Amino acid sequence: MQNSRRKFLKASMAVGLTTLINPSPLEALNSISQNNKQLNILILGGTSFLGPHQISYALERGHKVTTFTRATTSPKIHQDLFSKVEQLIGDRENNLEALKNKKWDVVIDNSGRKTKWTEDTAKLLVNNVGYYMYTSSISVFYPFVG
Repeated sequence: MQNSRRKFLKASMAVGLTTLINPSPLEALNSISQNNKQLNILILGGTSFLGPHQISYALERGHKVTTFTRATTSPKIHQDLFSKVEQLIGDRENNLEALKNKKWDVVIDNSGRKTKWTEDTAKLLVNNVGYYMYTSSISVFYPFVG
């Protein structure tokens, strides 16, 4: 099902406003998920940074979670939850094969350290996801140069 541009913009604004009030991207998913519908969520990254917390939050609310990682980092927290998620292996630099021909309601991009990674992933998934949520952490690093 294709979302109309208006529906996409309306939901994106709701997510953005919700995120301003409560900075957890997964809290914002409540505005996307209607009637407590189970969401199919892809988390790019997932074993560190925000990923383990997002996985925990999503699973507690009954959502289905898939992660896409290089499988080089083991989670330090919520380790028991990783057996409950589908784990796809690849590399944002040069191997997105595991993401092809699959569909998700929401993508949470926690690992877009390079602009090219985010662009390539977004282009690949554009027709297979409802919402793409990008987590930028550039402002947390010193010096604050854009």
